[in-house]
Amino acid sequence: MTKKYKGIFFILGSILCVYLLVIAFHHAFFQRTQGFCIEKIKSNHSYDPRWETGELTPSQKELVEKLSAQTFSYLASGKACYAFVSEDNEYVIKFFKQKHMYPNPLYDKIPLPTKYRNLADQKKITRHMLREKTYKSYLIAYTVLNEETATELLHLNKKKVIHKKFHFVDQHGEKFSLRLDKMEFLIQKKASPIFDAIAQCMQENQIDQAKDLINNILSHVSKRSLKGVSDSDLNCENNLGVCNGKIVEIDIGEFTIDPSSQDQYIVLKEMKETTNDLKKWLTHHYPALASHLKEKLTAIQQDVISTLEQVEEPIVSNTNETSCGKL
Repeated sequence: MTKKYKGIFFILGSILCVYLLVIAFHHAFFQRTQGFCIEKIKSNHSYDPRWETGELTPSQKELVEKLSAQTFSYLASGKACYAFVSEDNEYVIKFFKQKHMYPNPLYDKIPLPTKYRNLADQKKITRHMLREKTYKSYLIAYTVLNEETATELLHLNKKKVIHKKFHFVDQHGEKFSLRLDKMEFLIQKKASPIFDAIAQCMQENQIDQAKDLINNILSHVSKRSLKGVSDSDLNCENNLGVCNGKIVEIDIGEFTIDPSSQDQYIVLKEMKETTNDLKKWLTHHYPALASHLKEKLTAIQQDVISTLEQVEEPIVSNTNETSCGKL
């Protein structure tokens, strides 16, 4: 083998080794770190006017002042966010899992063979699309479904509007602080999971209140759909909760603007799909409530059919009168 080819193979081998070392480091540091770590919620996203939510209102400033005096504890890890709950158990801060949304900048700095370059570029596009989808959904929740999602403050651009450090304790009991102006996050009122709320009513023999919660779930789905918002993740157990007696969306990462969702048949369809898991759970634990849900859906379906039949009923004209008029 000539010196020329040996040199080429040496360069290619060196590039491949560096690439594999980068992947191994990234896997060891991020993928094998179970649960939350600060690096997973940091990003270098530049300012984007599409994600602008404006200056803080007086009530939001009061909320920031109140919450900055508390310590938030690790609560849970969701599909898109890590959640921390306030000391008073009334609010949740959600930080986006930026490790899924931000491409590793080293990929652009290291020369790679075509095959690996294509894989790196595809991963970069996938992460960009995930961020676009998630941010759009959270913005819809904050601007269109504010009451239905109990969202209090959304911060998607690194902009100096908070001016406060917030204090946290992670899942290992380690304390840390963050300047929220440098983070992308959501503050949301804390809600009790819907299944827990229904179970509590039944344990306290508050059957009518449990039925009201079921009725309110259907009303909630209808209200959201009639606002022209579709949810691609329809279920009760993971998505819905109760906050101050109202049904709210806990998981807000799958919303899109879709005017067709205002169609009454679509509204009914989403009611049924959303409550499929609820129906199964009620059938197993509280059969009487499962019957109540079935009756409510049947009544709504009959109302929809009746309304549409009245709208579509043709207008019969008076032939004799029309003919006389022509004469």
